[in-house]
Amino acid sequence: MSRIEQLFDQLGYTRENGLFYLEESDQWLNKFPFRISKVLRDIIQPYAFYSLHHHGDENSEHPEPINNPIILFFDKPDEEKTKEIPKWTFCFGQAPVVIINKDDRGPFDIYHGYKFESDHSYLLQSLDDDINIFSLINLTLGKTWKTLYNRHFKNVPKVDKYLLNNIVDARRILIASDGLQLYPKIANRLIGRLLFIRYLIDRRVEFTGQEYLEGNDKLTRQISLNEMIKSKDKLYRFFEYLNSRYSGDLFPLKEEEVDQDTGEIYTFYNEEENVTEDHLEVLYDLFSGSSFFKSGTSYKGYVVQKSLFMVYDFEIIPVELISNIYENFIGKEEENLNVVLENFNTTSKQYDIKAYYTPPFIVDYILSQTVSPHLEKSDTSNCKVLDPSCGSGIFLVETLRKIIEKEIQNSGSPDIMLSNERLWELIKNNIFGIDIDEDAIEITIFSLYITLLDYKSPKEIEDFKFERLKHINLFGGKQYDFFNEEASFNEIFSREIALDFIIGNPPWGVVKMSCYESYIKNRKLRAFDANNIKGLTNVILPQLPLEIGNNEISQAFLIRVSDFAINPNLKIALVVTGKSLYNSAATTKQWREYFLSNFVLSEILELSGVNNKIVGGSQIFEGAKMAPAIFFYSLAKSTEEIITNVVTHITVKPNRFFNYFRTIVIEKHDIKKILQRNFIPRLNGYDWLWKVMLHGNVLDFYFMLRLKSYRSIKELMNEYNLDYKGGLKIKDASVSKKKSTLEIRNFLFLNVEFKKEFQQYHTGCSMTWHETVEELLVKNRKGKSERNLIDSEGNVAYLPDPYYFKGEKLLVKKGLLANENFKAVAAYGNEDIVFTSTVCSIKTKIGYSKHENTSVALKSLAGIVNSSFFTYYLLQTSSSAGIDRTRVDFQEIFSAPAIEDKLLAESVMMLQKKHNELKGVILRDQNYSDKLEEIRQLEWDVDQMVYKSFEITDVEKSLINYSTEISLPILKRSEETGYGENNIFRMLSCEKENDLHYLSNYADIFINHFKHRFNSKERSFFANVYIADDFIGFQLLSARHQLIVKKYILKTQMILNYLMKLEI
Repeated sequence: MSRIEQLFDQLGYTRENGLFYLEESDQWLNKFPFRISKVLRDIIQPYAFYSLHHHGDENSEHPEPINNPIILFFDKPDEEKTKEIPKWTFCFGQAPVVIINKDDRGPFDIYHGYKFESDHSYLLQSLDDDINIFSLINLTLGKTWKTLYNRHFKNVPKVDKYLLNNIVDARRILIASDGLQLYPKIANRLIGRLLFIRYLIDRRVEFTGQEYLEGNDKLTRQISLNEMIKSKDKLYRFFEYLNSRYSGDLFPLKEEEVDQDTGEIYTFYNEEENVTEDHLEVLYDLFSGSSFFKSGTSYKGYVVQKSLFMVYDFEIIPVELISNIYENFIGKEEENLNVVLENFNTTSKQYDIKAYYTPPFIVDYILSQTVSPHLEKSDTSNCKVLDPSCGSGIFLVETLRKIIEKEIQNSGSPDIMLSNERLWELIKNNIFGIDIDEDAIEITIFSLYITLLDYKSPKEIEDFKFERLKHINLFGGKQYDFFNEEASFNEIFSREIALDFIIGNPPWGVVKMSCYESYIKNRKLRAFDANNIKGLTNVILPQLPLEIGNNEISQAFLIRVSDFAINPNLKIALVVTGKSLYNSAATTKQWREYFLSNFVLSEILELSGVNNKIVGGSQIFEGAKMAPAIFFYSLAKSTEEIITNVVTHITVKPNRFFNYFRTIVIEKHDIKKILQRNFIPRLNGYDWLWKVMLHGNVLDFYFMLRLKSYRSIKELMNEYNLDYKGGLKIKDASVSKKKSTLEIRNFLFLNVEFKKEFQQYHTGCSMTWHETVEELLVKNRKGKSERNLIDSEGNVAYLPDPYYFKGEKLLVKKGLLANENFKAVAAYGNEDIVFTSTVCSIKTKIGYSKHENTSVALKSLAGIVNSSFFTYYLLQTSSSAGIDRTRVDFQEIFSAPAIEDKLLAESVMMLQKKHNELKGVILRDQNYSDKLEEIRQLEWDVDQMVYKSFEITDVEKSLINYSTEISLPILKRSEETGYGENNIFRMLSCEKENDLHYLSNYADIFINHFKHRFNSKERSFFANVYIADDFIGFQLLSARHQLIVKKYILKTQMILNYLMKLEI
């Protein structure tokens, strides 16, 4: 056995658990995205690589991790390859660790996969960690990356971030009003054309028949290109040579139109006339790493990132990355027309360049559920795909790769080079895209062209001709708005081409330049017009009310695709905002009912758990305010199909792998199967079920169903003639005339935002409203606060009737206590208190007499709102809590079940008294601890009273406990952030009595459940508990001797070996 094979044996790596050998590439090429597998096979060529538990089984009920990190292994590479490995792995960007066996004598060398030794060296940084940290055991437990991440990988940018920053920096300088003022479209095309040339150079294309680009190898040609950039005439003559050589739609140098009246041809775009030597000098510095790009200094005070263009290898860097970077500029007005260098931090590189594009792992997942299984089952490579908002074209590029690979597979020869004609047939017959931005189509064409060249040899590229795709397969510009029913593509996709899939990531929010709102209005009119020749087809219940919640364009995309279903088996997969599932607005609820009544929803992949903004960390889309959800669906052929359809609901939860590498890991308990009709109110379903399924399961559904049978807080308020009003608003853009606060100037002010004076059962006001106004005026004069600007009279934009600030009331806050597991905040009181609009006052309506039990009712509501029961309720029902915010709407609060109970009311008042007493005690005083313990006990008592009032069973208590003690800490990534007091992820110890008690209780659950079946006079059912550093194993067995819990302290390896023998 060779030394490196001994290492694999030592680490526990096998083909079955994720070890792949280069010499067996025919067995794994299709198991990874081709942008990864082809680079591994054809360029990097490691001896082997490891990807934990990656089998490439797309039909598995339990989806495999997407975007799994790779460990590369090289065995005695020669000198030339050793020099190339650092650049290759850096540009690859998928392998955080590289392990090299340089010879059979010294230790294995471990390197950082995408960090160099220093700014002056392009050798990979050496890691001094023990090789055994990469064992199967440590990888499986997540210990490997937990140990290494903070030490080596945190805040270390990968090639995508470097390249993004380099291109954005150069582009900003070129187009900024205080920079070189180049028109954005010209900057885009110029940079894109240069990147295309660098790709050709890195692919070793020789450029025969020209005298501009010199050199016989990759490096000398790169240098020659850099020098040519400084010569405008030479550069543009070379551009003309490329255009004549390749033709097609690739970044035209000129654009002309014919005058319809005179027939005269006139030029409306001439790039060469607008580009100056100053523009080219910046690009020379970028591509050569010269001047201010050499060490990351500044241009007119604008600090740039050091250029790594002489390190980048575009034979390895996928075109998807380049096109995704361009997607940052598509339709971004701020990045196109309003760039001012002075607005960016001019002293250091601290401003954040965000990446506004669809991450490749999202594309990989969608294709794994759509295009890949379709091609796998098909005898041909035909797969007609439309992206209705194609942006930079990443979905189309990845689809094209799969189609071409299927064609190669069908040929029976893996080394075959497809003819130019066949490649163009594949793209023209199968790849279609639409985008309202014409620049987007240019980038898509660029990406598709390069994808085709990936399947040609350097010599073949010399004679390759690009064919036109614009206005044939790809439609871009305002006239090609996806919702324009007069655009030419309507005829093509509704009558001529039977699409297999419509996939993509449409825009979110309100898009003013699109006519989607008009489309929805016209669609509704057609639904009721039986004589309309453009009547609706492909929907079974068009007469249902159709609205778009908050004018959300992505909801319109989900509906519009039905117009293009020539193929009755058309499948659709779109990435939209997850709020479409939870938003409680009436229009959004109508949209959900319409959608679910006309489409068969096969799967929802919900990503808000890993994208939440509550604690920061990795987001799916850096620039998006909301979390995404992926809808997989098709058109319904009958109501019966909808009634019987089972939706696969998948919720991706936070985990180490996503936090570190943005790896999507789907656990079995994240997958739920629910009948579609259960989400549809008109079929006796429940619209609120979507939120329950996000954090809960079927038991939570039945619990919520029972709670919904109780009288709600809103109904109790009606019964007691109670009303509510939110507090004052200092600012409101819609209000021109402000209101005087003279009447309330001497009321206490509850400072919620800056002083956190509103806590559970306690309002700790420290100033009057008048004193607060004076303080705000001082801060505003000193320029300390841009928020809450107020005039000298203390006037405000909105002021409720002062009645709601006075006397008996219940105060409730929108904001939840994030550090205390999202607990809501309420307090009963009689003082005159002013508050802002994030707090509401519940009290007897103006003009009504107080009910005799009003006080009991308000105090009881305080106990309910502050309870863990209420936290659970909000987590299961609120459209925002546990998704993107730590606040809820008042109406969501009022939907909760309510009771009034005298004992509960008395306990609430006792709690409020104890909180007031605590206010005057010093933190270090022993009395403080005693009083705090009293408060904790009273809070527990209140929780138990609330449980009793709603007749909560032991199972339901467990559901509440799981949500507050497990789900929320996971959501808040407590293990990584330490966010919150209770860290459920801490290591248990057999030395701690509480931990042993916990383990005993856990074992008792199984013992008590099974003992009736296994206990007898001679035998007992019991548990052995094996405790290791990172792992606890429970062995349940029946034997002659009776033991309740027996503790074994073993090494992790011993436990896992034992479990593996049992095939666990």
